[in-house]
Amino acid sequence: MDLSVVIPVYNEEMAVRPTILEIQKELDKLDIEYEIIIVDDNSTDSSIERIKELDVKIIKHRRNFGGGVARVNGMKYAAAPIILQTDADGTYPCDKIPEILKEMETADMVIGARKYEKAKGFRPIRVLVKWLIKKFASYLSNADIPDLNTGLRAYRKDVALRYEYLYPSTHSIMSTMTLAFLIDKRRVKFVDIDYRKRRGESSFHPIRDTYNYILATVRSITYFYPLKITTRLTFLFLLFGLILFVRDVFIFNLRDTTVLLLVVAVIVFLFGTMFDLLVSIRREINIGMERIRNYDEKKTQKDLLESDPNIEIIKE
Repeated sequence: MDLSVVIPVYNEEMAVRPTILEIQKELDKLDIEYEIIIVDDNSTDSSIERIKELDVKIIKHRRNFGGGVARVNGMKYAAAPIILQTDADGTYPCDKIPEILKEMETADMVIGARKYEKAKGFRPIRVLVKWLIKKFASYLSNADIPDLNTGLRAYRKDVALRYEYLYPSTHSIMSTMTLAFLIDKRRVKFVDIDYRKRRGESSFHPIRDTYNYILATVRSITYFYPLKITTRLTFLFLLFGLILFVRDVFIFNLRDTTVLLLVVAVIVFLFGTMFDLLVSIRREINIGMERIRNYDEKKTQKDLLESDPNIEIIKE
């Protein structure tokens, strides 16, 4: 098996079938062996009924866990070392798939970077928020990120699963994965793609998902390099504290606010240093645990997934 295509599905009856057929049409042009894995996150419409006769494998969650969980379970079930991931809503064109797979020959992940946003609901707000978060993430990660949370990408399964403990259960898994690869110095490439209007209704919640998006970005950066956050906070507290200190010296009155700001600056710096040490220790522990899991070859990720009572394998 050369390639596993993972598509999470939740109430996408209008788009899932044409999306699969479009992907199959592009992949059939290539000289590769592939599988398509559909992970149904307990849809309440006829999404699965419309694709049962297609040449796909179907995993069904017995309850709704979230898009992040669906993607991770798809990774675990995949038989190929390379995973191509996309959404089932018809927004991502498939004509760029051959180029993405070609770039994977020298990369750990290739991301389809959207040229523009065509979301139906709250479009101005979504565009502004995504732009601000993308710039914030680029600044803190020291990397140019054209698209932080696009759903079309290819990546190496073994590398992606190393960061499983970081992945949230929501749509924010995409931004978390992007940052994890970039900050951990993995080989990441970007390919420009178009972006189409989705078919059907979006499950995007403007307040909840924006909050999760911001939280995932900060948490990912903080996990790998907490000093990226704490040193900047330290500088701000120290700067304001010194400004007030100079003012207080001239008026011969050292105020409590000035002292408090300087003390907070020191505390934040010390906490940041401590967190950085804890992160280093935790990463070493995770590496050790990963080696232990890899040593036990009696059960594969697929075997563990099939034994999960919350998951039903509908079609293999």
